[in-house]
Amino acid sequence: MKNKLDILLTAYNNPSFLDDCLNSLLKQTISDFNIYLVDDCSKDNMELVVTKFINLGLNITFIKNKKNKGALLSLNEMYKISTSPFILCLHHDDILEPDFIELVLFKGLMCHPECSLGYSLFSRLIDNNSTCDTGQLIPKLKTGVHDIVDFLCVTSWLIPSFVIFRRNSFDSVGAFDRHIEKIITDVYHSGSVDHYMYARLAAVGKAYVLNEHKGFYRIHNDQNTKTEAKGKTHISQSCTLAYDYIYNDHDLFNQVTRLIARANQVGRILANIGPIEYGISMVQSEFLGDEISDIKYEFLSRLHYVFSLTVHDDIYVQENKLPLYSEDSLDITLEYIGSINPINKDLLRALDYTISSLKNSDFDEGNREILVFIDLIENKMPDLSIKKQLLIKTLLGDALNYLYSKDYEILATTLEQMIPALTPMSGLSPKFRTEF
Repeated sequence: MKNKLDILLTAYNNPSFLDDCLNSLLKQTISDFNIYLVDDCSKDNMELVVTKFINLGLNITFIKNKKNKGALLSLNEMYKISTSPFILCLHHDDILEPDFIELVLFKGLMCHPECSLGYSLFSRLIDNNSTCDTGQLIPKLKTGVHDIVDFLCVTSWLIPSFVIFRRNSFDSVGAFDRHIEKIITDVYHSGSVDHYMYARLAAVGKAYVLNEHKGFYRIHNDQNTKTEAKGKTHISQSCTLAYDYIYNDHDLFNQVTRLIARANQVGRILANIGPIEYGISMVQSEFLGDEISDIKYEFLSRLHYVFSLTVHDDIYVQENKLPLYSEDSLDITLEYIGSINPINKDLLRALDYTISSLKNSDFDEGNREILVFIDLIENKMPDLSIKKQLLIKTLLGDALNYLYSKDYEILATTLEQMIPALTPMSGLSPKFRTEF
């Protein structure tokens, strides 16, 4: 019977890392996969490790490049000879937890045909010690199905070793060929390729999110040496390049998604303005403002929603939201949304204050504020559409259950899902409007 998953594994030097990686595959609770392994012209003898694990029962197709081609071209060649419906691109220095494939693929993607990709969180592995963090800006999403395309417009937290995607979805966005043709000639493409590919995958389907650390992303000397050799200019250019690709890509990304990418790129990376402040200035712009007037509500509400859920998952960063926006910028957005939509201003303010209190562990204040919000929403409910009312009533029911059980973290996440439902729907694209 045909296996469900093909693992495309790229390796270059450090055979002990490859041993750890293959050992983690040998220990998987689900063995329904094939491995295509490319040795990208290593100086070390990688074949000894491969032979060891073939003898232990792993189904490995081994390929040795006669010259170093780089990971992207090697992955493309393996992809073209692979046949399974799901793909994992694994780096040989990373390690998977034993139930990674079972949880992300068999209990995730395969149960949700609407999803084009699935992923888990991971922990950095430094000197063989886990940091229990990703070291990334990540969206704080609970396990389940989510639309992540807007989040990929503000941060790149997906590491290939911990992402499984559908072959037919990847083919629909051009697979590796399309992305190689577009960006391989750009001197700064390194680091932006995966980000851009996953953004395009997220544009054609939802993502199954496993909010658990189910792998280890190894940080080692070879990586640090490459980073230092490239220099700060190369790294900063690479970081911004994917957002350029998204902004200039009209075939998959709608205008709001493209504007979020630009607000983040300029406001957070290229200038010390702040992405939310820059988004508001885009709406107020003499030239751009008129062009986007019909979608300004959707743009600002989605921009607010994305940054309200994005945190810095890094044990070395004290203020987990400091890089994202100034202290009052989310409040500014609510003020601006409220000024163009007075009906929902009080609701948005009450909701945001409740969420902030819960996230800051001020549970007594959060309890008081949610009661204020419930009182307000009951008075405003007749002004909302039937679909919005049904959505909010459902979320409120869940929120009250979490309130009574004092599960404040999930309560805050549930309340955050109400933000898009409390923003104006006029001028929205039909795809977004139908969700509410």
